[in-house]
Amino acid sequence: MNNSTKSEEQLSMELQELQRSYSALLAHSENQIAELTKTVESLQKSNEHFKATLNALPIIMFELDSVGRIFDFYAPHHEMLFVQPEMFLGKTIYETLPPDTWLIIEKAIDEAKITGLHKGSCYSLITPDGLKWYELAISRKIEHSSEELKYIVLVSDITKRKQAENESERTQKLLEDSQRIGKIGGWEFNIDTSELKWTKEMYNIHEVDSTFNLTVDQRINFY
Repeated sequence: MNNSTKSEEQLSMELQELQRSYSALLAHSENQIAELTKTVESLQKSNEHFKATLNALPIIMFELDSVGRIFDFYAPHHEMLFVQPEMFLGKTIYETLPPDTWLIIEKAIDEAKITGLHKGSCYSLITPDGLKWYELAISRKIEHSSEELKYIVLVSDITKRKQAENESERTQKLLEDSQRIGKIGGWEFNIDTSELKWTKEMYNIHEVDSTFNLTVDQRINFY
């Protein structure tokens, strides 16, 4: 009987120990779940913030593999796309874009492959809304699960900027043509730096090469 009673006591103690271990494990698991929940919520907020930022910018994001195949994208509005997703997802840039465009993108990807980043290349496309201009930013990334090179490609619509630049160039050319026809030049003097700048026609009027660096006194003597 004593041996039987002792065995029951041991079983009872072991059961209590198991219950305590289970309670501790359960509490630890609950803490881990709570921390995981916070992490997920934080990532969701970050993702929402990232999407809100992208939505506020005229930017499209593409993910390309090492052969230029488009396997994912994000666009705030599908009308920003050159063609609809079914026309480019799973296809390469060579299949979906004109040769003069994919040549620019290919060169930019080659630079990103070597340096990790490319910024600044521009290209244009004829869309239903007319001529559109775009600027590239490409970042290299490595999928650690497969070690395959992939690229994040940001495409910014810079049409308004290009239109403003073209208008500025047109206005400048018109001014230069008007000065040339009227034999009228202009100049600007910076009081702080004592720098004197001439317009192109001023050099023509005084028959001085525009690359020749005249001093302020020399230029004043022309008057």
